[in-house]
Amino acid sequence: CYSNRKLKMFGSFRDMAAVMAIMSYMKNVDQDDPQVKLICRIVYGVYLVIVAVYHFYITRQIEKANDQRKIKIPIQKNPFSPPPEGAPTEEEKTVKDYDTDLLIQQRKSVLTNTAILAFLHFKMGSTSPLIVSTAMGLLKLTDEPLTQLHIFKRPAEGKLERPFKPEPNPLLKMFGMDGGADATPAAPATEGSLADSSTTRAVGEELAGADDEDEEEEVVEEIVEESEDEATEEAAPTASTVAADAKSVADSVAQDVSAKIKSVADQVPAAKADTEKTVSEMKSDAKETVAEAKSAAQDGLDSAKTAAQENLDSAKSTAQDTLDAAKTTASGAAASAKSTVQGLVDGANGVAEEAVASAKAAAGAVSESSA
Repeated sequence: CYSNRKLKMFGSFRDMAAVMAIMSYMKNVDQDDPQVKLICRIVYGVYLVIVAVYHFYITRQIEKANDQRKIKIPIQKNPFSPPPEGAPTEEEKTVKDYDTDLLIQQRKSVLTNTAILAFLHFKMGSTSPLIVSTAMGLLKLTDEPLTQLHIFKRPAEGKLERPFKPEPNPLLKMFGMDGGADATPAAPATEGSLADSSTTRAVGEELAGADDEDEEEEVVEEIVEESEDEATEEAAPTASTVAADAKSVADSVAQDVSAKIKSVADQVPAAKADTEKTVSEMKSDAKETVAEAKSAAQDGLDSAKTAAQENLDSAKSTAQDTLDAAKTTASGAAASAKSTVQGLVDGANGVAEEAVASAKAAAGAVSESSA
């Protein structure tokens, strides 16, 4: 309807205005300043905390509602691999499971976006995407159907009627491969909407005034052409807005990345020279250290040899002195022992001679007495 189209165009204009305002502000900020980087990280961290609280609250609301009504969900088509013939085109889920699956998809999208931003920020040094993603994420949260249903308590009617109609992909639509717009059939028109439609009344009047089938076909063809022209005119502002929004973000990221690449490229020669200088200094220091180690080792070896020779000479001298003393002591002991033995022998000979003489005298006396 016209009001939904106006709201969609307003949302696109709002998002584009927010992106342009943030990018204009970030261009005047030194994004290489550590304090600016810290503030941007804190802002994105607060956004992640808000998203976590949002998911926790929506999960609690889904579990609390516990809506077990069955709805038929069209199976999303893959534009690059069409499904085989006879494949099912829709599946049946409860409202609770459908809302839970949507919440899981949002969570995966946030994690993927966070991983990409982490690469751009920590590897490429881009800071502005953190603020842009924070603003766009918060604006998108307010437009989510789950937010409208479970937080703002809007009735599940019209655009908020499950299953939700997915947003068309501008890039795939450009190449004629966007199946998102056709994935969910349009809601049937009510009697009131048909009665209030001036276009429908005009079609009825023109068809009623036609005289034959040829005129009816001409009327239908004219109406179809007018409808296509109106649809093209209505889609053009939205497409141009999305394209401008995407181009602005892409240009900003490209500028940041190119600036960082240029900065890194400028730093490469200096870093190479510093590296070569450091390597040559390390080689020189290593050579000096090796030479000092060799000299110290040679000095230690010479000192060890000298100390060993001195110890050997001292040991030899001590051993010779000990041997000479032992020889002298042994000679004195031998002489003393020889003298002692000679004295004993001489004493024994004297005693023996006296005993022989006594024996002879006794024998003579006995001889004389017996005679």
